[in-house]
Amino acid sequence: MSKKAAIEALDDLLLDLMSSDEIFGGKVVVLGRDFRQTLPVVCNGSKSKTVNACFVNSSLLPHLEKLQLTDNMQARLDQLFTQFLLKAGDGLEKSEIQDSIKIPPSILIKYNNETDALQALMDAVYPDLNQLSQNAESSLNRAILTTKKSLC
Repeated sequence: MSKKAAIEALDDLLLDLMSSDEIFGGKVVVLGRDFRQTLPVVCNGSKSKTVNACFVNSSLLPHLEKLQLTDNMQARLDQLFTQFLLKAGDGLEKSEIQDSIKIPPSILIKYNNETDALQALMDAVYPDLNQLSQNAESSLNRAILTTKKSLC
């Protein structure tokens, strides 16, 4: 997800270019994504810095027209996962300790030690890399996401 500063900078640029006081200089700008699912990367950022960098905390957001999609196309084949994501994004998933939610065992990847953890994750997401490289479409719905990026 883009940081709110980037989208606010686009707004400032369009305001200047169009010599307008309207949001985004009066131009139609389409922002798409489920902002609940992807956090922006904030180098060495604490939880509060990361949350503050989210576009949902921008002063622009209340002035935008919001359209709601009804189907999660990325996870439509796994209804339990889709429901979990939506409940977590809406803040309806049960909290364990200080805003931490429990991940269902069905979506956890089991491993024996930290050394094997990355390989187990890669094997689960990309079971056959050779086959994926031959068929680019099969890799479109596969990704490994992290909440923090260590190399900034």
